[in-house]
Amino acid sequence: MSKLLHSNFERLKRYPIFWIEMILAIGYSIFVCMILYQDMIRYEESVAMESILFNFLVLIGIVMAVFCSLFIGTEYSDGTIRNKLIIGHSRNNIFISNFMLCMAVGLLIYFIAVVTTCAVGIPLFGWIQIKWSFCLLLFVDGALLCIAYAAIYNVIAMLTTNKAHTAIISTLVAFGLLFVTIWLYQSLQQPEMMQQAVMKGGEIELETVRNPDYLTGLKREIYQFILDFIPSGQATQISSLEVLHPYWMGIYSIIIIFVFNLIGMICFQKKDLK
Repeated sequence: MSKLLHSNFERLKRYPIFWIEMILAIGYSIFVCMILYQDMIRYEESVAMESILFNFLVLIGIVMAVFCSLFIGTEYSDGTIRNKLIIGHSRNNIFISNFMLCMAVGLLIYFIAVVTTCAVGIPLFGWIQIKWSFCLLLFVDGALLCIAYAAIYNVIAMLTTNKAHTAIISTLVAFGLLFVTIWLYQSLQQPEMMQQAVMKGGEIELETVRNPDYLTGLKREIYQFILDFIPSGQATQISSLEVLHPYWMGIYSIIIIFVFNLIGMICFQKKDLK
């Protein structure tokens, strides 16, 4: 296992996609801070530092989909995985070593984005105002969802031998999760009451009525559960600081990590690598 990890990380140092994504994380974090600072000066509005702290999380799923699919896909196209098996490495060790690499990359990009946001944002917007214990909990949830993404994309890449197919499937999964999240989030954000224009005595008046699109009961609980469960849903809630169940989100990520790795290893054991 140690030799596999060493080999992976040595290759990572020379892998351009990794460095491009690192630069992207840094550049995006700086860009968001500068845009918000300009708006703060122009409109004389205050910006809470914590409101931008986890902004990059909404992109981490797409970033990791690109990296995992191309990095592991290249191992298939170059015959590296087959060579690892020939020299005696077990399939489980190969699978886990690739997962650990994807996990490390996701965590590193996430950490760099948060550190950059703090380094640029704190001098501009001031210190974080929310409780540090809650902020730390959100940071841990963010780290766990990055690992969950690594588990998902590693399974896709390890079970799809064609590099192009891996990239397409991973990207579709990333955007699919993002679109589902947007739909769920918008549905849950519907107000319970709304104003409606009505004609009374020849005049138009506004009256408050119940919003027919407001979710209640079991349906609302199901929508919220899915939003809490999927990594993209967690990322959206954390980045907007609208987290209802922070502890459960961490547990859901751990479940995803365990289940996907277990299924992935079982399927990879049976995969024909001729």
